[in-house]
Amino acid sequence: NNEQTIPILDMEYYAKSLMELGEYGHAAAVLSEPSSNASDDIPLYAKKKVPPPLSHLTSYGVYLRAYALYLAGEQEKHQAKGNNNKNKNPYVTQLCRELEQNYEETTSCREEDDEDG
Repeated sequence: NNEQTIPILDMEYYAKSLMELGEYGHAAAVLSEPSSNASDDIPLYAKKKVPPPLSHLTSYGVYLRAYALYLAGEQEKHQAKGNNNKNKNPYVTQLCRELEQNYEETTSCREEDDEDG
């Protein structure tokens, strides 16, 4: 069997469990860097901008966090007052920026590996 197994971190299992319970914002927060303002009483998953993903996540963790954050935004969008179609997912811009950055970092690492190999 030539497939490499990437170990899933415990926090990724925990986040997956939270997603199964519909706790999308909480799942995204578990896979995010700690808040820079420790005295803040607002839970991390209740903020409009979630800190960046943890640096040591597996590719599965990056995917799970992005999907959780997207679903949290969709949940908020549908619960917004008036429930009109003009509401936007508050996390889409942040997600696009983070995924683009992750793609660029991953692509540059692969190119360096190809040059070395």
